[in-house]
Amino acid sequence: MAYKVVIGKCALRDLENILDWYKGESLQALEKFVAGFYKRLDGLRERPETSTLVRQRPKFRKIKIRCFPYYIVVQNR
Repeated sequence: MAYKVVIGKCALRDLENILDWYKGESLQALEKFVAGFYKRLDGLRERPETSTLVRQRPKFRKIKIRCFPYYIVVQNR
């Protein structure tokens, strides 16, 4: 069963800033980031339990985007 993932306004703004930065640095890095982001997002849709619980906020989970200094943080509903 695939879960629904909703990207909030603040997260979307952060994502746009990240994409703009990588676009200015390297198109190859941008493509790699986008591919890694969607791969992790798809993984969260299919198996959210594989992500790590956020220690101070137990209703939240996080998963690192490989090769990049970013996490996708999701709220359990």
